[in-house]
Amino acid sequence: MILFTVPEGWMATGRFIRRSEPGADVAPVAMQFWDVGQVYGHPCQWEGTLFDPGPTVDDLATALIDIPLRNASAPIDVTIDGYAGKYLEWSVPTDIDFETCDADAEGHFFDSWTGDQAGWGGDRYQQGPGQVDRLWILDVDGVRFVIDAFSMPVATDAELAELLAVVESITFERDG
Repeated sequence: MILFTVPEGWMATGRFIRRSEPGADVAPVAMQFWDVGQVYGHPCQWEGTLFDPGPTVDDLATALIDIPLRNASAPIDVTIDGYAGKYLEWSVPTDIDFETCDADAEGHFFDSWTGDQAGWGGDRYQQGPGQVDRLWILDVDGVRFVIDAFSMPVATDAELAELLAVVESITFERDG
């Protein structure tokens, strides 16, 4: 089980834990958890590009930094609640028009990866141009686990500080 503390004004919406903004379609800051299965080789022209990044934290971090249009930072070593992993940031170009990206029956998407496990499945796609994703890729008792804390260009410094405080509050309930 994952435990964390959220400030007043945050809520759970579907897969997101997000800062609640009345009337906003997209939150300025939010967080999701993932068990990444496959990675899209191109986020905009993604049809037919899915690949298996390999099973380890390092495999996934290496795969993500090679994706075009993302401006990924070099992965650095991190630890959250005693679990080691890698941290990196990547972004969506500020001038991209999602309508130029591949589409499925639900619309055009800027895609990142697919989730593996029941309840964590589905596609991870970005919400808009200029979005920045802060990714903690951890090995939690032999399971690769991704914390995706992301922000939109409208996020304030205070909202970003809240987002990072939520991540820093994460603990994993251990058996025994």
